[in-house]
Amino acid sequence: MALTPDSLNQVREAAEEVMACYSGLDAAKLAEHCTEDFVLVRPETGIQRPGSADAVREFLHESLCSFQALHVDFEIVDISGEEGLAYVLMPNRDEFTLAGEEEPTVVGGATTLMIFERQRDRRWKLKLQMCSVPAPDEQGT
Repeated sequence: MALTPDSLNQVREAAEEVMACYSGLDAAKLAEHCTEDFVLVRPETGIQRPGSADAVREFLHESLCSFQALHVDFEIVDISGEEGLAYVLMPNRDEFTLAGEEEPTVVGGATTLMIFERQRDRRWKLKLQMCSVPAPDEQGT
């Protein structure tokens, strides 16, 4: 069964909350939005499967600790799926400063795909996040 308008709104809200956690460098809150079998796929690190709720919290904490500042501009361009599984597609532009550095880095022209799974408590949680980043000469700033 296709997503209802209410479910579409819930998935959109869940995706926006996840992105706010990234911009706020809030690993603890971000982990609350992830399933225990959360998978992250990034060009620079490949597939990462923390494997448990505790491992997801630790993984996200370590990942976000590498930033001193992070701001993600994004636009949700597509949400679809079924009542138990939904995807969100968004182009995004990231501006970040790594810990110990002074100059920010800007990565534009990226695309993020998020897969959300409806939990027994009816919340939508992030099951998979896949990021695609263009080659440096193709990045829009």
